[in-house]
Amino acid sequence: YVYYNNKTKKSRFNLYIRPGLSVDFLNVEGTDQSTYSKNVSFDSQVGFRLGLEAEVILPFNKNKWALTVEPTYQQCNFLQESSSKTIILKYSSIELPVGLRYYIFLNKNSRLFINGSLTIDFNFKAIINYDPGIDLEVHSGPSYSGGIGYSYKRFSSEIRYSAGRDLIQSYLYIKSTYRSINAILGYK
Repeated sequence: YVYYNNKTKKSRFNLYIRPGLSVDFLNVEGTDQSTYSKNVSFDSQVGFRLGLEAEVILPFNKNKWALTVEPTYQQCNFLQESSSKTIILKYSSIELPVGLRYYIFLNKNSRLFINGSLTIDFNFKAIINYDPGIDLEVHSGPSYSGGIGYSYKRFSSEIRYSAGRDLIQSYLYIKSTYRSINAILGYK
């Protein structure tokens, strides 16, 4: 006898809470034609993040592929002081990384994963304050990120690098580069 099982493969849905720490880097560059002609490299800052990730395991290729969406609250503060200026940025936002994940199964309970995502950022009222009297409103652009991680049963950990994002993209003669490295823990 031959038994044929015609079960349709279904997608699986997982929900994770994902707190973490981030090391943030910010550079601001102005051109000679600008009133913001001073280039500033801020010291790296440690911030925190809290995310909620929704993951859909795709029902092909032995469940190795997944789509992810992770709304994340993040916050960081930058301060640069010199003899003539004090530059301050207090930055908090909701990031929305939408990505693709690939799993490498090690055994029944543990697996490695690699992911990449496009991140759209919705910042709260944030201003780069050039003291005295020059304020730049923050309007950030999209960025890309990639990560590698490990998952064991309900727990996961990930290291993620977010490539440069311009926080002040609406200004013509000045630009910024915001990058971060994140250490993220997860619980399903």
